[in-house]
Amino acid sequence: MNLYVFERDGKPTDDFIQLVNEWVNLHKELQVIDYILGHDRNGYIQTITVKWQSV
Repeated sequence: MNLYVFERDGKPTDDFIQLVNEWVNLHKELQVIDYILGHDRNGYIQTITVKWQSV
């Protein structure tokens, strides 16, 4: 199992989620196992960790 972490870096939430979705869709050779969302103290998503393995 492998991990890839995306950091928001001030992007709007919708743009950030779209970036992660595009990465996952681009890498068809990967099987996504899980997503882990990291939030700040205000409840906003700051990181998304993708757990994946090769198909």
